[in-house]
Amino acid sequence: MYFIFIVIYVGPRPSFHYVWPASGIVFLCIGKSLETGNWFLIPEVLRMFLILSAGLGLILFLLMEILVFSKMRAVPKGPVQYVIVLGACVRGTRVTRSLAFRLKKAAEYADEHPDCMLVVSGGQGPGEDITEAQAMYDWLVRHGIAGKRILQEDRSVNTRENLLFSKEVICRHKAEKYKAGMKYSRAAQCESAEKADIAESICETELSVAVCSNNFHMYRALALAKGIGTWQTEGLAAMTDPFMWLSFTVREGIALFKELIFGHIRI
Repeated sequence: MYFIFIVIYVGPRPSFHYVWPASGIVFLCIGKSLETGNWFLIPEVLRMFLILSAGLGLILFLLMEILVFSKMRAVPKGPVQYVIVLGACVRGTRVTRSLAFRLKKAAEYADEHPDCMLVVSGGQGPGEDITEAQAMYDWLVRHGIAGKRILQEDRSVNTRENLLFSKEVICRHKAEKYKAGMKYSRAAQCESAEKADIAESICETELSVAVCSNNFHMYRALALAKGIGTWQTEGLAAMTDPFMWLSFTVREGIALFKELIFGHIRI
């Protein structure tokens, strides 16, 4: 029933949400086998293996969910210079509800901190007429954020790339600001290339950065940022659509475990 309501709510596009009917079928089969006694026809060793595997899987899942919940209220401890807004699915040129929540939170922070720059991050995927970065830029401008305060990163296709490529965008912006502030005497011109390198080194160590995403996604985003050395990054957690919260939170626990298996993050 939950899956049917999701399809009505967001449409029948392929996604993690199909895990709900699949799980329902599995549990119905288990219930039927217990009711008919077929479960006890399975060799005892295999039954014990299945029970232990299911128990271990449940424990790992609960541990992942504890981590997911631990960062759901993340906010920066102090003012930051840059906020990286992580992309999400765009329908044509229109941002989805999840992405709108992220953008609204980032816009609120930008209004409260006029010196902060926003970095909108996301490439173009299937079903998207423009890049996620462009859709996010357009949304922010329509809601009163000056275009000169928004940097675009439009190559990434996942959260790790969001952060990695946004770091490059920020470093370039910092280096350009550094060069723009120089007085171009003859001696300064001769040293410009060297000073640009210095500026990039400065941006590696002196920047304060926050990552903005929905609350269910916050722990993984911060863990990935730490794994690729994206400064001392803080979180800016946006709300999640209440109806989709359960599905997103379950999916996030599985995604977090996958990142651990592939070595992209450490607990």
